[in-house]
Parts: sequence; C-alpha cells; structure tokens
Amino acid sequence: MAKTASSLAAGTGVEIDDEVIRKLAQYPTPTVSNVIELFEVRPKDEGFLGAEIKALHPDHPPVVGFAATATLRSAAEPHANEKETSFARLLEMMLDLPEPRIAVFQDLDRPPRGGTVGECVASALAAFGATAVVTSGYARDIKEVAERGFSFFASGISPSHGYGRTVDVMIPVEIANQRISPGTLIHADVNGVVIVPREIAPWVAAALEDYERVEREYREAFDRQGAAVNPWAVMEKAHKKLAVLQEKVVAMWKKGRRPDLNKTFLDW
Repeated sequence: MAKTASSLAAGTGVEIDDEVIRKLAQYPTPTVSNVIELFEVRPKDEGFLGAEIKALHPDHPPVVGFAATATLRSAAEPHANEKETSFARLLEMMLDLPEPRIAVFQDLDRPPRGGTVGECVASALAAFGATAVVTSGYARDIKEVAERGFSFFASGISPSHGYGRTVDVMIPVEIANQRISPGTLIHADVNGVVIVPREIAPWVAAALEDYERVEREYREAFDRQGAAVNPWAVMEKAHKKLAVLQEKVVAMWKKGRRPDLNKTFLDW
C-alpha cells in the first residue's frame, strides 16, 4: 500500500502532507528557490541542479515528489564481476516512500551513452507513483512520454538504450554536483530542479503566495510607469516587504508553529 506524504515525514518531526505538495506544485522553481533562501539553511549556490540537467518537456507544469534513487549504466557490455540490480527491485522499494515520487538516476558512464529512460521505464515508474525522472544520463521516447503526462529532466537525448542496466537502488546519488538521498523532496519544472529541505517545506509552501505578490508588484510598477518610475522607491518597497515576510515566516518556523496555507503573512 502506498504511503501518504505525512506518514514518512512524520518520523523526521515535520509533516509534509498532500496540501504542502499541492501548494509547492502551484509555483515555479525560481519562486520556490527564492523562498528557500529566506530561511538561510544552506548557501545560495547549493540546493539546485546545474544547467546540464534540462527539462525535456518544458510545457509541463511543475512536479513535486520524494526521490526514488538509482545508479545506471548503458555503455559497454556488463562484465562478470559488475554489480547489477533488477529494475523491479527499485519499483518494489519505491512503495516505502510517500507519494508522489520522482525517480532520480545517476548515470555512472562519463559521458553517458544510451537513453536509459524511455516510455517503458516511464510507464513502470508511473504505475508505482512517480510523475517524473531526473537523470544525469540520456532519455528517449520524448514525444510518447509527453503524451503520458510524464516528465523527463535529463542531460540529453539518445535514440538507443545501449547496454542499459540498473546498478544499485535506493542509495545516495550525485547529479550536477548535488547529493540526493532517497526521500529527498524535489521540485522541478522548465527552469530546472530544486531540492526543498524537508525541515522547512511547510513554511516554504506558506510563504510562496506572498513572495509571488511582492515580485508581481515590482514588475507591474516598471511595466506601468516605464522610465518615469522611481526605481529606488520600487526596490526599497519590495525589499522592505520581503524583510517582513522573512521575519514572520522564519519566526513561525523556529517556534515550530504549523502555518495555515490558506493565509498570507503580509497584509494585502
């Protein structure tokens, strides 16, 4: 039986329920990344995958899920002493994670050779609660996967699967200089892939609407007034509102008070 988001996260002291997942999925990765920075829990140049990982289905909406990890290979025939794990084993172990899930694969070949994920892999993963694949390797069947509503984030495309095989499953992997462990909360869209720290996820979700409104006000001031605008005043107003937002949401997080995702922190 699939686990709910809260059933696993509760063991860490922070409940990540379906409401938090839905709220995160309503906003693009740049906004999510900006809000994460308010909490100062990691350096600003960490926690996201580099430009080498591209959205192969850029028209798809954001996806949010818990990482089901594996390492793969496709170049050269496997040798007798090489470790190999059945892909079915990954599918079975995915059921220990809460839904929704995102498969996160590290391709051990440098450079990658074959497309280790395609329509058949996507159909199997979707049956076990995944909505997307993030891989440092290559993908294929791009059109067919798009028609399924599944999303690929990969470093490239290859027409052949080569000697595709699964090496290990549910272990920490490294993609684009970021370490991702099983159960890591992932947010991905056309802009890229962001790791959402689970200890702040509900408060990040709660602050998204306010942050988006501040940025919208900022843009509209320039769009409406053009060169007649006072840029110093616009920037100062935005900075002050973001400072208030940061103070309120971080204080609530540090006190362990659960946010109401239907309310904003700022007065609008």
